[in-house]
Amino acid sequence: MSRLFVILFLTCSSILHAQDVVYDHLYNNDQLPTAVYYDIVEDHNYNIWLASGNGLVKYDGDQFITYTNEKQRAITVFNLTLDQDGILWCNNLYGQIFYVKNDQLQLFYDARDLTGGQLAPFQVKEASVQLFTRSNGIFSINRENKVVEKISSKLTLSATTGFDATQLLSLNPPQDDFSIDLIDNDAITSITTINLSNVIAPMITRFQEELLVHYMLNNENKIILIDAQNRKTPLKVPQELRTNRIYNIKVINDQLWFCTNDGVWRYTINKNTLNNPLHLLKSQSISSIVKDFNDNLWATSLDNGLFIVSDINKRRFTLENPKEKVTASYPLGSNKMVVATSLGGIYLYENPLSFSKKYQLKDSNFIEYLYYDTQYKKLIISGIGNDSYTLDLDSGQLVEHDLLYNSAKSITRLNDTLLFYGNFKEALFYKNPDDKSQFYTIRQQRVKEALVIDNNRIIISFIDGTYMYDARHDSLVELTHKNASIYSNSLTMKQDELWIATKSGTFLISEKDDLGSRFRESVITKSPNNESAIYNNIQADGSYLWMLSNGNLTRYDPEHDKLKMISNGNSFSEVVNDYIITDKDVITFSSKSIYRIPKNILEKRNHTAPITITGVKLQEMSLPIDSLYRLNYDENEIQINFNSTGYGAGEMKYEYILNKDEDTWRKVPSTLKQLDFASLSPGEYRFKLRGKHSSSLEYQYATPITIIIEPPYWLSYWFIILMIAIVILMVYFLMKYQQRKRNKRRRLEVQQLLNEKKLASLKLENIRSQMNPHFVFNSLNSIQDFIVSNERELASGYLVKFSRLIRMYLDYSQQDEISLTQEINALKLYLELEKMRFDDELNYTISIDPAINADQFKVPSLFIQPYVENALKHGLLHKKEKRQLAISGILSSSKEYVKIIIEDNGIGRLKSSELNKTRSSDHQSFATSVNDKRVQLYKEQLNKQISIDIEDLYDQNKTPAGTRVTIALPLI
Repeated sequence: MSRLFVILFLTCSSILHAQDVVYDHLYNNDQLPTAVYYDIVEDHNYNIWLASGNGLVKYDGDQFITYTNEKQRAITVFNLTLDQDGILWCNNLYGQIFYVKNDQLQLFYDARDLTGGQLAPFQVKEASVQLFTRSNGIFSINRENKVVEKISSKLTLSATTGFDATQLLSLNPPQDDFSIDLIDNDAITSITTINLSNVIAPMITRFQEELLVHYMLNNENKIILIDAQNRKTPLKVPQELRTNRIYNIKVINDQLWFCTNDGVWRYTINKNTLNNPLHLLKSQSISSIVKDFNDNLWATSLDNGLFIVSDINKRRFTLENPKEKVTASYPLGSNKMVVATSLGGIYLYENPLSFSKKYQLKDSNFIEYLYYDTQYKKLIISGIGNDSYTLDLDSGQLVEHDLLYNSAKSITRLNDTLLFYGNFKEALFYKNPDDKSQFYTIRQQRVKEALVIDNNRIIISFIDGTYMYDARHDSLVELTHKNASIYSNSLTMKQDELWIATKSGTFLISEKDDLGSRFRESVITKSPNNESAIYNNIQADGSYLWMLSNGNLTRYDPEHDKLKMISNGNSFSEVVNDYIITDKDVITFSSKSIYRIPKNILEKRNHTAPITITGVKLQEMSLPIDSLYRLNYDENEIQINFNSTGYGAGEMKYEYILNKDEDTWRKVPSTLKQLDFASLSPGEYRFKLRGKHSSSLEYQYATPITIIIEPPYWLSYWFIILMIAIVILMVYFLMKYQQRKRNKRRRLEVQQLLNEKKLASLKLENIRSQMNPHFVFNSLNSIQDFIVSNERELASGYLVKFSRLIRMYLDYSQQDEISLTQEINALKLYLELEKMRFDDELNYTISIDPAINADQFKVPSLFIQPYVENALKHGLLHKKEKRQLAISGILSSSKEYVKIIIEDNGIGRLKSSELNKTRSSDHQSFATSVNDKRVQLYKEQLNKQISIDIEDLYDQNKTPAGTRVTIALPLI
């Protein structure tokens, strides 16, 4: 006991240093143009309008839009007012009065000469605007012609306006009398007078059928109630409101809401007293407040932006020490609970979170787990390490225990004699909760959770499976499903059923009477925010199941398979670590805060604000919003933007229909507020849009839009008739064209036959030129010489080669093209005969580039031989010695041509032509001229570009040294 020091508080003076409603706080970084706001109002379309230091601001459910006018002398506006037609009006310190028309801020009248530079209240009537000034009296401004009429000299200090009549608080100089006047249709009637001296900031407010006059006297707030009989009764101002600065008084649901420098105070009036106080938004300078169509409270502040309270019964509590965190909690019956912290604090509360007592561990040890043992009426406190304690809540006696309940994961009483305790290494039972020697271990394994079924059975979740222990038989049996271990996240009993939340995100359910022998499976694949979820810390509450999922508290209705998550945007954004269910509320715990949330918040039905089409774009160009669009066939990419006003518009669910004959509504993805339609076919479309708040049952419908996409001109009747006529004419001219084409083809066929005949004739001429009499004569003469010389073998060989050559020429002359290999073989045989005739004084070489497929490459038949013969007859024949002839085939660098090069070292073309002049014309060769004609025919008829280039060769002394012939044949 020497290490413990217990502090007992009997009041809640400073334990919960912050207690307030749960709210959304919007500041500059939330699209707001400023943090300074003076007034707020909701219009008939549920838009929220704000009078700010940066101008008039509208919230349309999606964004904050600032309105200004180029003629504004001061951008700050005040006195937001809606007229009978729902048009918004406001004014500024310079006396300028504005109104909103066609979504623009319009200047109505500049009354600076009337107001004297002071802010003046005004009232908008059907035909006029009444202006109440502090220095010049009361004026009526005609709405049509702007004619100004002064209707009274009374100096107005405050006004409370309505559509029917306006009550004024006026000063009657030089006395300190204040008069209460009624103005109706420019007629002023005095109601009563109040004699006041040295008062500050008098204000008049209409409350039901009565009037409230508020003022400050000697730095204290005073309020006088004037009833329908004009009886004046001072109200007793509560202590908490006496010295606060009251900026505004609003009446909401027959309750008075005081906007002060210390938040908002709500009261009811009973027996001349302000009763039932409710304090919201503490320490905030609240300038005005309004309740929207879904009962959300909107409060404007003078220096801290905008506050939105969706439910005043949702409360947030924070601990006194900001370093202290909530680490454990336990319910003490239906209306009490105990909360422990990371710094050894133990707090007792009565529902709803009304502080009762506090206990403090001297060493400020971290408390990990709490359990209240109803058998011994002691609170078991488990810390980290070796620390654990028991606390008598009645006497306040705190006892330390070493290694008794330390690092607990689960503590629960099975029956009058056994207390279950599970930690990070084992599960055991104590027979005496204060004596660690009286225990027995049932399994050594890390415990996650335990659930008592009855006085003898307990379900224990270990990290390696789920087991059931029966104290009657001292038996521990593993529970399995489909012959597999069950890895549990959480356990609970719902009525007579065991529910096990598994790691896989499913639930296993077993009847109590048949516990563990059979399970049925229930699957929840998605959480309310459409994310995959794993559920833990499940608790039964009647027909519902509460559970935690990804730090969010969710209620599950198994009967209807519906999930609802307790959340409201930023107002409940902290991660929930634990929770306690009471009769009416759910108490949730985050590391920093405690929340009290009414259960019925999930039953709240929000209304759905009107849905409007906010924009239509055609091919990325904005169009005026209309109910009918007629578009050309190529104007078929349409974007439609839409919105629903009001707070929580992000929770809207939209559906649409596009085709006019369609009746099935298609869902719009929840994050979208626009629809894109691309490549719409010609026709008539009827775009319908509807939506509802996620917690609403009613749909709102936007104004339908008809879209007519005209068909292209080629689908119109006149165009079709024209096309038929054109087709008929085209068929006629096509037939004429085909006839001309057939005639031309016949002419070409005849011409081709003539060309083929001419080509055949040229082939014969080429053969004759190749087999010229000179060559035949020389060949036969050589054979004769061999015979006379009795060289029979040479004669016989020469005759055989000569006959083979003649046969080749006859065979190849019948073909238009032969392979390069066949052409080379004929050349080799021809050159062998010529070499014998030259008495072996002729050296020749033939080389073909390996890159050329000589067997596949086709050349005109017997095309190369005439150029070889020319080299022999005109170049080498007259050379006395060292006759050289080289024939080569190479592939061009572009790989598009094969070049055949015939090169000799003869006397050259010039010397040969001089010798030929002395010879008879009968010896003149015309083979190459025939080849030129063949080349021309190939170019014209077969579109084959064959080129022949003849080059004279010279030595270093410019003496003729031979001739080179290059024949370029296309590869394809």
